Amino acid sequence: MATSRLVELIDHYRSAHGVSEAEVARRIGVTRENLRKWRTKGVRRLPDRANLVAAAGVIGRPYREVLSAALFDTGYLTAEQSEQPRPYGEVLRDAIAVLTEATHLTNRPMRQDGSGGWEPNPDPRAALPIDWAEFATLALAGAAANAGGIETILAGRPGSWEAERVRQTLQSTVFDDKDLIRHRTEPVIVDLWVDSILSALGDPTDDEYADAQVELDGRAAAIPQPTDLPPGPFSPDDPRIAGKPWIEVDNNGYLVTGLGRV
Repeated sequence: MATSRLVELIDHYRSAHGVSEAEVARRIGVTRENLRKWRTKGVRRLPDRANLVAAAGVIGRPYREVLSAALFDTGYLTAEQSEQPRPYGEVLRDAIAVLTEATHLTNRPMRQDGSGGWEPNPDPRAALPIDWAEFATLALAGAAANAGGIETILAGRPGSWEAERVRQTLQSTVFDDKDLIRHRTEPVIVDLWVDSILSALGDPTDDEYADAQVELDGRAAAIPQPTDLPPGPFSPDDPRIAGKPWIEVDNNGYLVTGLGRV
């Protein structure tokens, strides 16, 4: 069956940070066996909100992304729905809600305890409000970095007074594009075209790389396709493909054998 989106997010974090499956499960608040079931049998029931919040915090992904992955895995969200951008009004309400939530955040000053050490002052009256302006400015910088730059996020109406004020705010926060990138929260994807790089560098192994690629393509094409595939369309739990671990089902109901769609 196709790998669940939630498991893909978790496995991406594990491979990037070298964290064991058991440790990730412990941090999320589920058993290792439960995490293995998600991988082998799919996420059939929506996990508890506490586990999804913990998963988002552990793997460093937005909670909405983790929730959407779980909703897709359990069938509450279709591929078409997950790819559709949310309406302007809905996104604006969420942004206002987050900024409003930030106004209630506080910093707890430290106090000396009886042993001479330091601890956060538990008295709620001693709590100090956070620097909300800094919070909002850092949020703007992160959004600009994720989008690709200051001018990118202002492309909707670059000549407006609002755009100019936001530009001034961001330019006072970051020095240049190199400084802006440190505010990025989304991963940077870099496509490497090895053959083009070798050719541009004049590397003598360029021809050897191309020959090896041709050889691998030829070997893959020579592998005979399975002939015992029943007619589709399919779902991941279709009994007609049970017991065939070399077959997976993609989001469109096609069988995937590792050699392409069937």
